[in-house]
Amino acid sequence: MYTTSESHIVFYCFIAIIVGVGLFFSRRKDQNVQQYFGAGKTISNGVIAVSFLMIAFFNLSLLVLPSLPAEFVSGYSVGIIAIAIVLPLLIGSRLVNSVKNLINSCSGVCRLFLTIHGLFFLCFVQILVLLHISNFLISQFFGEANYSLLVVMIVAAGVYTLVGGLNAVLYTNVVVGVFSIASFVLIFLNTLFFQQPLFFSLKLALQAGAENFRMVGAAETNMAIAVIGIAFIMFWIMWMEFGEAQRKASAKTHSISWRELISSIILLLVMLFGVFSLAESEIITSHYGVVKNLDVVNHFIGISFIGGLIGMFAVTFQAVGAVVALRLIPSIKQGVKEEERVLVGRLSTVFVVLLSIFFIPFAKASEYAMLIWYINFLAFFSTPIVAAFLSSLLLKKGNTIGFMSGVFIGEVYACIEFVAQKSETHISFLQSTNAYAFAMEITIVTFCVTILSAIASEMIVVQRLFSHIKRSRSA
Repeated sequence: MYTTSESHIVFYCFIAIIVGVGLFFSRRKDQNVQQYFGAGKTISNGVIAVSFLMIAFFNLSLLVLPSLPAEFVSGYSVGIIAIAIVLPLLIGSRLVNSVKNLINSCSGVCRLFLTIHGLFFLCFVQILVLLHISNFLISQFFGEANYSLLVVMIVAAGVYTLVGGLNAVLYTNVVVGVFSIASFVLIFLNTLFFQQPLFFSLKLALQAGAENFRMVGAAETNMAIAVIGIAFIMFWIMWMEFGEAQRKASAKTHSISWRELISSIILLLVMLFGVFSLAESEIITSHYGVVKNLDVVNHFIGISFIGGLIGMFAVTFQAVGAVVALRLIPSIKQGVKEEERVLVGRLSTVFVVLLSIFFIPFAKASEYAMLIWYINFLAFFSTPIVAAFLSSLLLKKGNTIGFMSGVFIGEVYACIEFVAQKSETHISFLQSTNAYAFAMEITIVTFCVTILSAIASEMIVVQRLFSHIKRSRSA
């Protein structure tokens, strides 16, 4: 492993370059709400697509861990990845306006709940898993954890996010995204032709992550359950999570064009299939060090992965600022000025940066348990929102009331199942203890509640009851 001061200098210099790129794209004389949170709606679809690709790749790499078979490359794993990518991305691109309209038609309480749900995911769940993965990668390269480097990564992402907003985050992600893709190409070429041991073992990383789910009984062997669970989660992450929706709205056309979307899906599939293929045939690095003549390649791969994680931190920080300034504050206080919203967004960014630094010891102590918590949160508490939305699309009337009822009752049922899941004897009706099986159970309950609530809301007796209640309150 690399423990020399020269290696640390290389990493810190690269991080400084990333900050410089971010600050370069932060040059805006007028930092109003539209410029800071939406980049003036002038961001091209291609730039949005790169950030879209990074988020999808990051999440899918984690979501397939509970369903990995003993052999990585198989029809099973390929099917999971292909369906879990194509379904939510293609379907969701046509429903983005429906998502926006339905949420805006909801009551203030429902919108506030969805906002808090998204903030909890961004500030706690996603930050902790990012810290865990960053710490794992640094430990792989240097042979030990490095608190200082983690802090520098977080602060670096916070600096250009704070100064430049969405414009700086998206354009910087183009740079780090290119580096990350290039590092995968290098690993792929090395596996095919050179067969030299590299510092980072994809095989060990995937095996360790998947084995952790098997050890606690959270692995899923049914491909249909895994596909549906992953597809629902990916739909929420890419189209319904408020931070991501804000980035989509910043594109010129409010959604990624079909050309960029199909290109992203193809590239995403190639990258993931490459990862699984590499993991199957990879040369494992010696625990005593790496080949010295591969120093340049290893450092390039190391800084590329670090750059990608900094980009994910920046995406998270910017999303938190946007959700607080554009969703949370307006729901609490009316008539907030533009400069006040920008200030709130920046203060929120500072807060989540400090929170991330505070969470470092917890992320280190949690080890692989953090991955299980990440997937459990998404499976239990995000699927009710997706299920309520998709079932509301089937309704011609009462879809707003149906959606709100489905979300609230679905989340309550999810809480009950989440607590009960901790018991070793509690299994889903699909006879599985995996989070995706519980996600299907929660989906069915939410679907039924949404449909029944919508139908009930259109009944004359119910409408008269609500009218009577409103008149009584007015009196």
